[in-house]
Amino acid sequence: MTSFNKLRTVSELFADMNVELKRHQKMKLTLILSAFYLSVAHAALFTAKDQVKTLDNASFDKHVLENPYSTSVVSFTADWCGHCRNLVPEYKSAAKSLSGMVNFFNVDCDSDINRPICSRYGVRGFPTVKAFTRGRKAPPKDYNGERKANAISEWAGNQIRNLVTRVSDNEALQPWLDTEKQAPHILVYTNKATTSTLLKALALKYPGAKFGIMKATSRNKDVKKELGLTGELTSPAVFLIRGGSLETTEKYEGSLKFKPLRDWLEDELPESSKTPFETTKKAKKTKSEL
Repeated sequence: MTSFNKLRTVSELFADMNVELKRHQKMKLTLILSAFYLSVAHAALFTAKDQVKTLDNASFDKHVLENPYSTSVVSFTADWCGHCRNLVPEYKSAAKSLSGMVNFFNVDCDSDINRPICSRYGVRGFPTVKAFTRGRKAPPKDYNGERKANAISEWAGNQIRNLVTRVSDNEALQPWLDTEKQAPHILVYTNKATTSTLLKALALKYPGAKFGIMKATSRNKDVKKELGLTGELTSPAVFLIRGGSLETTEKYEGSLKFKPLRDWLEDELPESSKTPFETTKKAKKTKSEL
């Protein structure tokens, strides 16, 4: 064999070794990437630190169905579902914006233990989002809107049962106060024509109290005067009225946010006003206002 042929053979040998090395490296990279994507696909969508709490077949009824005064939104998902993963940040954001007012939960339907609960509610595709508004007393409602935080939070807020009475004018005020006269009455005097999500949520948390809303108009100026309000109304005014009389009225002076309002009512209202299902929890900061 000539020197040229020997060199060629060695060169071909190294070339073959290089090809084989690259093939092994490619296989190794493929295995690494496959393992990575597999781990991502099976990673939990929500953690214990999230505002969204994870339920299973054993805990679902306790948190969602036993309290007829709570409003719960539940997402039924599968960890491998790409659309579910896209929903996660929007769902978390919606949960944060309604903290304390609406409970947000998730059920992993890919888990064998949860198959019964997902089957019970006819979950066929992922993600499926439902609202439970009266515990066992009413069927859930499906969410069919855009999978964006604002759309989800608006829809969820609209699912809260409205126990707030609209007090039309001065003539309607006293009859409203005479309704269960011994119960505390919370009156919101406001320029707004609609009942806020926050007020609806508070009324559900304290069903033993009576919540009412009155729009500030010229025909209600006498009520405004009796409530001790002067000048232009720039923000809603909240009053606690005891004994069915405006003579025993206390004006709320704090921030018109859910947590401070709830804390004030916790201190001022008797235990009989609160739902027996309600456990006071510290709510995170929320943008929702009256």
